[in-house]
Amino acid sequence: MFEWDKSAEHLDVPVERILRLHRSMGDIQVALPGLPSQKASVWVCAYAGSKGGRVVVVFHLRKSCKLALYRHSQGEVPAAQTKSLLDEGIRFAESLGFVLDAIDFQQMSPQEKLACWNDLSLFHGTVAPVPAEASAPLAETAALACPSAREIQERRQLFIRKLGHFLVTA
Repeated sequence: MFEWDKSAEHLDVPVERILRLHRSMGDIQVALPGLPSQKASVWVCAYAGSKGGRVVVVFHLRKSCKLALYRHSQGEVPAAQTKSLLDEGIRFAESLGFVLDAIDFQQMSPQEKLACWNDLSLFHGTVAPVPAEASAPLAETAALACPSAREIQERRQLFIRKLGHFLVTA
């Protein structure tokens, strides 16, 4: 079972430990406890722990401009069980209506992995800390940190075009 880790703001895992990565192909309306109903995308990530593997399901909440990390209640499992935990995470996300696509992270070169991982909101989180003496209201600051729906759609279209070009040349 996956449980919300409210203390985590991002997935602080080095790129070398990432085993598998899946991403939703679109946004779905979700309602997490204590937050307004909103569109979200989702990531399912399996990564190596100190003695086995771990799986986390991460929701990128658009309106709240934050990440919600759901960790499996079993925590770290032996390496042989990581695949079944990953499948459970995928089923969890799909049960909410998400359609997931595997990112061939394990097929990338170390440089490509690092560039990809460093670009993900999953790794960095989406909202920068706001200093207490900030003059702008919190809502304005959050709006600056989170891309607009139009920007997200433009980026998605650019990604689809680039992926299409890549697939044609591969």
